[in-house]
Amino acid sequence: VGVLQHALEAAVSPHRLLREAARCVRPGGHLLVLAIQPWSLWGMCRLMADRNGPVLTAARLTDWLSLLGFAVENRRLGCYCPPFSTPALRRSCDALLGRAERLQLPGAGLYLLRARKLMIGLRPLPERSRGLHVSMPAVPVASLGRESASNRVGTEDD
Repeated sequence: VGVLQHALEAAVSPHRLLREAARCVRPGGHLLVLAIQPWSLWGMCRLMADRNGPVLTAARLTDWLSLLGFAVENRRLGCYCPPFSTPALRRSCDALLGRAERLQLPGAGLYLLRARKLMIGLRPLPERSRGLHVSMPAVPVASLGRESASNRVGTEDD
């Protein structure tokens, strides 16, 4: 299992980082990617903070993963709370946030993708021991009978 927790957002080259992570995951293994939704309140706060990381949506990341031989098995949204932490506001929004979490409504601050590597792994063949080598006896492919021997070209009758 490989985990990329906000690593693609901070990477200079997210393509290269994702390729390296895909190379490290064994065939049939999982890759978990946790990132900020760019078009949520959390993503807008990140853009306002003047961080120069790439904008990676879940759809774009799903395309990149499919090109690397992964199939996205699950996509979850989370962190519906607003990016400011006023206790009175949080208490008033608790019921709404719980419902949004259950229904997986758009507008969440984070997304989590779970992808499985689809490529078939190579398995080395077992090495045969050298002492158990059995040779096959030689078997004639065809035999010439009397009739076919007398009908051949260049026989004594010519």
